[in-house]
Amino acid sequence: MQHTLLLVDDERGITDAIKRMLRSEPWQILQASNADEALQLFDQHPIDLLITDYKMPGTDGLSLCR
Repeated sequence: MQHTLLLVDDERGITDAIKRMLRSEPWQILQASNADEALQLFDQHPIDLLITDYKMPGTDGLSLCR
């Protein structure tokens, strides 16, 4: 069973770098650039792990986790 990781950051370069670092791991990796995109992905996929930036425009990472 493959687990799903969601990376959320308003700077795409950050999520791209994390995705590259984890490419050899057995994860399906999804990326979102803001909380709204992340919430849409939560509706579409079962997410096992969330890694999010704290300071983002609009909804911050802590509010997204709640």
